Amino acid sequence: MGIVPNQYAIFLDIAGPVTEDVAGKEFLTTAGLALLPDTLDTLRAAMPRSLPKWRDSQLDSALAAARLISGAAIVGLTFRMREDPVAWKRFWEDSRTYQQRVSQADRCSAGFLRASNVIKYWLFGECAARVAGEIVRRIGAPTVTDAGGLSAIDLTTVCDSD
Repeated sequence: MGIVPNQYAIFLDIAGPVTEDVAGKEFLTTAGLALLPDTLDTLRAAMPRSLPKWRDSQLDSALAAARLISGAAIVGLTFRMREDPVAWKRFWEDSRTYQQRVSQADRCSAGFLRASNVIKYWLFGECAARVAGEIVRRIGAPTVTDAGGLSAIDLTTVCDSD
C-alpha cells in the first residue's frame, strides 16, 4: 500500500437559514465535501465563474456543477437534524437567557452564544467529524507519522458564511 495522504480540504454548508421558527421545516440539513488540496485549482478552473446559489440554479447548470464536484470529491455526505418543536423552543429560550447572563458578566455581546450560532457551530463540527471519519474509513489512516508514531489528518475547512 502506498502513502495515504494526510491533507484534505473540506467544504461545509447548511441548507437554509437556522431560525427559531420551525413551522414548515422540521429538519436542518448539512452537507460536507472532501477533496485533496491539489485538486482545488483544477476544480476552480473548470467551474463557471458566476454560479448562482443552488436554489436559484437551473437544472442543467446545477447538474453540470454537481458532475464536476462529484468527479473530484473523495467524500460527500449529508445529514439531517430534526427540530423537535418543544425542545427547539426551549433551546432558543435557554440560549437567550444564557447569552444575556454571559454578556452582563463579561460586558460583551457574547453573540457566539446565540442559539443560531451554537446550532451552526455544532452542525459544522458534526459534519466535519463525519467527513473525516469517512475519509479514514475509505482511504485509511494517514501513513505519515510523527516521532511518537501518531498520524494526524490536516483539514482545511471552509464553511459557508450564511
